[in-house]
Amino acid sequence: KLCLGLGGVRLSSYTVQRVGRYGVQQFRPISSGGINSEVEAMKEELIAWRRDFHKHPELAFEEFRTSGIVAEKLESWGIEVDRVAGTGVVGSLTGSKSTTLQGGSEYTSIGLRADMDALPIKEENDFPHKSLIEGKMHACGHDGH
Repeated sequence: KLCLGLGGVRLSSYTVQRVGRYGVQQFRPISSGGINSEVEAMKEELIAWRRDFHKHPELAFEEFRTSGIVAEKLESWGIEVDRVAGTGVVGSLTGSKSTTLQGGSEYTSIGLRADMDALPIKEENDFPHKSLIEGKMHACGHDGH
Protein backbone atom coordinates (compact mmCIF):
# COMPACT_ATOMS: atom_id res chain seq x y z
CA LYS A 1 0.00 0.00 0.00
CA LEU A 2 1.03 3.60 -0.56
CA CYS A 3 -0.05 5.99 2.19
CA LEU A 4 -0.38 9.61 1.13
CA GLY A 5 -1.01 12.95 2.80
CA LEU A 6 -0.53 16.61 2.06
CA GLY A 7 2.56 18.11 3.62
CA GLY A 8 4.86 21.07 3.38
CA VAL A 9 5.49 21.39 -0.33
CA ARG A 10 6.55 24.65 -1.94
CA LEU A 11 7.11 25.09 -5.64
CA SER A 12 9.51 27.40 -7.38
CA SER A 13 10.31 27.80 -11.08
CA TYR A 14 12.80 24.97 -11.34
CA THR A 15 12.73 22.99 -8.12
CA VAL A 16 10.32 21.37 -5.74
CA GLN A 17 11.20 22.20 -2.16
CA ARG A 18 10.08 20.51 1.04
CA VAL A 19 10.31 22.49 4.24
CA GLY A 20 10.67 20.23 7.22
CA ARG A 21 12.35 19.64 10.52
CA TYR A 22 15.82 19.96 9.04
CA GLY A 23 15.21 22.99 6.84
CA VAL A 24 14.58 23.21 3.12
CA GLN A 25 15.30 20.17 0.97
CA GLN A 26 15.41 20.78 -2.78
CA PHE A 27 14.58 18.18 -5.39
CA ARG A 28 15.70 19.20 -8.86
CA PRO A 29 13.97 17.78 -11.92
CA ILE A 30 15.76 14.73 -13.32
CA SER A 31 14.32 15.27 -16.78
CA SER A 32 11.79 17.46 -18.47
CA GLY A 33 8.28 16.03 -18.42
CA GLY A 34 7.10 13.26 -16.15
CA ILE A 35 5.96 14.03 -12.62
CA ASN A 36 7.79 17.37 -12.51
CA SER A 37 5.69 18.78 -15.34
CA GLU A 38 2.53 17.43 -13.66
CA VAL A 39 3.46 19.14 -10.39
CA GLU A 40 4.37 22.34 -12.24
CA ALA A 41 0.96 22.25 -13.95
CA MET A 42 -0.67 22.13 -10.50
CA LYS A 43 1.53 24.88 -9.03
CA GLU A 44 -1.14 27.55 -8.59
CA GLU A 45 -3.66 25.06 -7.22
CA LEU A 46 -1.13 23.72 -4.69
CA ILE A 47 -0.23 27.24 -3.59
CA ALA A 48 -3.95 28.03 -3.14
CA TRP A 49 -4.43 24.89 -0.99
CA ARG A 50 -1.45 25.79 1.21
CA ARG A 51 -2.67 29.34 1.69
CA ASP A 52 -6.19 28.16 2.48
CA PHE A 53 -4.89 25.71 5.09
CA HIS A 54 -2.76 28.50 6.56
CA LYS A 55 -5.74 30.86 6.82
CA HIS A 56 -7.81 28.21 8.65
CA PRO A 57 -5.53 26.68 11.31
CA GLU A 58 -6.87 23.96 13.59
CA LEU A 59 -5.14 22.63 16.70
CA ALA A 60 -4.29 18.94 17.15
CA PHE A 61 -7.37 16.67 17.10
CA GLU A 62 -9.50 19.64 15.96
CA GLU A 63 -8.52 19.44 12.26
CA PHE A 64 -12.04 18.58 11.05
CA ARG A 65 -12.08 21.07 8.18
CA THR A 66 -8.50 20.32 7.13
CA SER A 67 -8.82 16.54 7.29
CA GLY A 68 -12.11 16.75 5.38
CA ILE A 69 -10.40 18.61 2.54
CA VAL A 70 -7.47 16.17 2.51
CA ALA A 71 -9.81 13.15 2.45
CA GLU A 72 -11.92 14.72 -0.31
CA LYS A 73 -8.83 15.42 -2.47
CA LEU A 74 -7.46 11.91 -2.01
CA GLU A 75 -10.84 10.33 -2.85
CA SER A 76 -11.18 12.55 -5.95
CA TRP A 77 -7.87 11.05 -7.15
CA GLY A 78 -9.24 7.51 -6.69
CA ILE A 79 -7.33 6.86 -3.46
CA GLU A 80 -9.02 4.74 -0.79
CA VAL A 81 -9.40 6.78 2.42
CA ASP A 82 -9.70 5.62 6.02
CA ARG A 83 -10.40 8.06 8.83
CA VAL A 84 -8.55 7.36 12.09
CA ALA A 85 -8.44 8.95 15.55
CA GLY A 86 -11.22 11.42 14.72
CA THR A 87 -9.23 13.72 12.43
CA GLY A 88 -6.56 11.43 10.97
CA VAL A 89 -6.57 10.55 7.28
CA VAL A 90 -4.90 7.53 5.70
CA GLY A 91 -4.95 7.29 1.91
CA SER A 92 -4.09 3.88 0.45
CA LEU A 93 -3.16 2.80 -3.06
CA THR A 94 -2.60 -0.89 -3.57
CA GLY A 95 0.38 -1.55 -5.81
CA SER A 96 1.36 -4.69 -7.66
CA LYS A 97 2.67 -7.79 -5.95
CA SER A 98 6.37 -8.48 -6.15
CA THR A 99 8.38 -11.59 -5.39
CA THR A 100 10.50 -11.41 -2.25
CA LEU A 101 14.00 -12.80 -1.90
CA GLN A 102 12.51 -15.60 0.20
CA GLY A 103 10.27 -16.66 -2.71
CA GLY A 104 7.01 -15.29 -1.29
CA SER A 105 5.05 -12.37 -2.62
CA GLU A 106 3.95 -9.12 -1.07
CA TYR A 107 2.77 -5.69 -2.07
CA THR A 108 5.41 -3.01 -2.47
CA SER A 109 4.93 -0.32 0.19
CA ILE A 110 5.96 3.21 0.93
CA GLY A 111 4.66 5.45 3.70
CA LEU A 112 4.45 9.24 3.70
CA ARG A 113 3.45 11.22 6.78
CA ALA A 114 2.15 14.78 6.98
CA ASP A 115 1.09 16.91 9.96
CA MET A 116 -2.01 19.10 9.69
CA ASP A 117 -2.21 20.71 13.13
CA ALA A 118 -1.56 24.33 14.02
CA LEU A 119 -0.16 25.83 17.21
CA PRO A 120 -1.85 28.05 19.81
CA ILE A 121 0.17 31.12 18.78
CA LYS A 122 -1.05 34.54 17.67
CA GLU A 123 0.02 35.20 14.10
CA GLU A 124 1.71 38.55 13.56
CA ASN A 125 2.46 38.12 9.86
CA ASP A 126 0.82 40.56 7.49
CA PHE A 127 0.09 38.79 4.22
CA PRO A 128 -3.21 37.93 2.52
CA HIS A 129 -3.22 34.32 3.72
CA LYS A 130 -2.49 35.03 7.41
CA SER A 131 -4.54 33.12 9.97
CA LEU A 132 -8.19 34.11 10.27
CA ILE A 133 -8.44 32.35 13.64
CA GLU A 134 -7.27 34.47 16.56
CA GLY A 135 -4.60 32.75 18.67
CA LYS A 136 -3.94 29.91 16.20
CA MET A 137 -1.45 29.64 13.37
CA HIS A 138 0.65 27.24 11.34
CA ALA A 139 4.09 28.05 12.69
CA CYS A 140 5.90 24.69 12.53
CA GLY A 141 6.79 24.66 8.88
CA HIS A 142 4.43 21.82 7.91
CA ASP A 143 2.55 24.05 5.53
CA GLY A 144 5.62 25.10 3.64
CA HIS A 145 6.48 28.70 4.30
